[in-house]
Amino acid sequence: ASRPNPKQELSRLSEQQNPVPVLAKMGVDVQDLTEADRLRLDLREQKGVLIKQVAPHREAARLVEPFDVIEEVEGRPIDSTTEMREVIMSLKSDKGIRVRVARSTPQGVVHQEVTIKP
Repeated sequence: ASRPNPKQELSRLSEQQNPVPVLAKMGVDVQDLTEADRLRLDLREQKGVLIKQVAPHREAARLVEPFDVIEEVEGRPIDSTTEMREVIMSLKSDKGIRVRVARSTPQGVVHQEVTIKP
């Protein structure tokens, strides 16, 4: 049996940990939005990608919060981290990524557009 290439294995593992590496470099860690997340956050019909963590020292921390849901990237609706990664990889700009986020608040769901920059 052949042994796995350590570099390929490391790349595969980091891809699993950070499904959208470009966003991870900007200090934003995301995951697919599950039905349990929707119920817990009172986002019943919400589609998108859940923000798990935001690095406090990065600019993104002023724009988005953990448990926000990214609904669109550059005006394109997204349903999964895979779809989000594909949209981001197709972008030519390094000036930032424009996203529309939904945030559950006591007053209801608030939507806003922000640009997350490197």
